[in-house]
Amino acid sequence: MTTSHVEVSGDSIRRAWKARGHDDFWLRLRTPQTGELDAVERSVAAANAAAEQDAIDPRAYSFTPCPGGFAIEIGPVADRPQIDRWVDLFTGALEAHGLSGSLGGATEARRMPKAIRDGRPVPTLFAQFRLPSTHSTSQPGWHVGVAQTEEIVRRTVEWATTDPGKVVLTQNSFSVAVDASLGLQAPMERALHAAGSAGLDVSDTRSARVRHAVLGPNAVAHYQSIGPRWDAVVDELRDLATSLPAPLDYAFLRVANRGILGIHGIDTVQPLDGIQELHVRYNAHLLDRFLPDAHGFQIVTDTHLHAAHDLSDWVVTDLGNGQHLVTASDLDPWYSATQPDPTTLARARSDWAGALLTLANFEAYGPR
Repeated sequence: MTTSHVEVSGDSIRRAWKARGHDDFWLRLRTPQTGELDAVERSVAAANAAAEQDAIDPRAYSFTPCPGGFAIEIGPVADRPQIDRWVDLFTGALEAHGLSGSLGGATEARRMPKAIRDGRPVPTLFAQFRLPSTHSTSQPGWHVGVAQTEEIVRRTVEWATTDPGKVVLTQNSFSVAVDASLGLQAPMERALHAAGSAGLDVSDTRSARVRHAVLGPNAVAHYQSIGPRWDAVVDELRDLATSLPAPLDYAFLRVANRGILGIHGIDTVQPLDGIQELHVRYNAHLLDRFLPDAHGFQIVTDTHLHAAHDLSDWVVTDLGNGQHLVTASDLDPWYSATQPDPTTLARARSDWAGALLTLANFEAYGPR
């Protein structure tokens, strides 16, 4: 009978801890048993419970699958012996659950070069995939079926790796540089179903070119193409949006800060009309009927289309599956600057009246 054993690299753990200024930091568990998510989760819980009983500070409060194993976030702690004690508790629990491998400190990769990330806001594709009718936004997780997730990830990887560059894979909140030739599909799917989020950044610093994708909780996705002119970006993201697998509640282009990580970025550059980001985030069950705002380009449902006040000045294209592409005849006022032209935006909100999310909707339909 083979005895389980986890080899510990204490030096690399201490280096990772010091690199984060004695704050929270990441451990990397490398193991061939990459499918043993439940066993790792039980081991984390056992180590945390034993640490509490022993009155030591470190706790693991986040963990995620990553290529070749798992990453575990612990801390904060100012005492090295307490880290060693938590690691002993964790490795003991792993071995008791039949896991073997090596445990060391993890170095996180930067998702996007700072010089590129700090540039002006860019047109950003926001997409909301259809959630189950019984879903509540208080439930964490991705919540999209296996088949649709596979297609979403496939299309995301194809788009992000259109041009060569440094590839950074993010699973939950842990980012690691990877070799794209080893395959991105499986680790992204695994992270979505297990940890609720996954991201991909492909950057070429020589050309200041980045493609940035985040698939996150409650089936929301965000895509940015940084580098080309705004009109080339709009064309690229429109092609991507129309190739995403249905059903979607919406997809639209809206200017946002570079490197956004979630729906909270929807109103950091351009305010919403009478509502805030949290109203969008916590009312996902209303988004197949009501849109967060008017946009120069968006994919909408039959219900959105029929509720709108007057779309006679818009170009409407039936995409099938109850989805429609609706675009303004001139996109320059929408995306050539960091804010839409105020007159254009006001007219569009009037055209879409009846299909836009309002505070009255929350009172009428209530939370789920």
